[in-house]
Amino acid sequence: MHVLVVGGNGFIGSHVVDALLAEGVQVTVLDLCPERFRPSLREVHYCEGSFGHSQDVERVLELKPDVVIHLGNYNLSLNATGIPEEDLRNLGDSVRLFESCVKHQVIKIIFMSSGGKVYGISDHLPVKESAPTNPLGSYGIMKLAIEKHLLSLSYYYGIGAVILRPSNAYGVRQPPFGMQGAIPIIGWRILNRQPITIWGSGEAIRDYIDVKDIARFCCLAATRECSGVFNLGSGIGVSTNELVGALSDVLEICPTIKREPARQFDVPAIVLDSARAMQQFNWKSETNLRTGLVQVAEWLRELPVDEPNGLRRRDRRESYFAVTR
Repeated sequence: MHVLVVGGNGFIGSHVVDALLAEGVQVTVLDLCPERFRPSLREVHYCEGSFGHSQDVERVLELKPDVVIHLGNYNLSLNATGIPEEDLRNLGDSVRLFESCVKHQVIKIIFMSSGGKVYGISDHLPVKESAPTNPLGSYGIMKLAIEKHLLSLSYYYGIGAVILRPSNAYGVRQPPFGMQGAIPIIGWRILNRQPITIWGSGEAIRDYIDVKDIARFCCLAATRECSGVFNLGSGIGVSTNELVGALSDVLEICPTIKREPARQFDVPAIVLDSARAMQQFNWKSETNLRTGLVQVAEWLRELPVDEPNGLRRRDRRESYFAVTR
């Protein structure tokens, strides 16, 4: 089997690649940049490019992948109103990617949506896939629109469609900077004696899942008969205050906390019901949060303070293009 992983050099993508390789799957990656925190893998065929450029998409689809896993994503937007340009690009470019997959007779498309964003405020926890979808911000709206378009293509053309709605992913190789990834961001700031910002009371509940568990399900969805929408979560709710306390215990450092008013686009609680994945594949989240936090803490300690992105950019690009030439 040949699988194309769009965005395979990102945080989740790199772990999906690992899981596929472990099952003996032929892997091609389409990404604009190399991985941040490790050299390129000899077993992988890397193609430099964007899912938003038709020539790049045509070039990789001509390699005849059986399955395409779409993890590509432009910058996360936190806008509560309006549709920022990045989100429109995500939608338009994803639609064009899917239509190219249909043209090249790809058997199945797997799309990484968002279990934390598409549901909005839910009346009942944990949230099932059948729950209402009322996203509060443009990012969730965009993810949901991409889902709907993929399901429409599946209906009209018979292409396999799998939609994954993961909860808050965390793990090794997740950048401790930027707008996504509470665990590495908080952990890095505690480790480097920097203040942590907590929005609101700190009692907002989130469901955290180790990225390796997500990657394991991606591999199952790619290599076995599978279709439909699947939540991927631990099923356990953890407040921001509890998370900060747990990271503080693991790192053995007392954090400095800065309180800010609650943000309108943050839902008060989201915990996912993953019973469908369990019933179909006997899948469940296997890494408990404490174990996962210890692994992330060990990895953060190894990051050079003056090189937060791991390998220097020049070295990363040289190691990447040495493989792709």
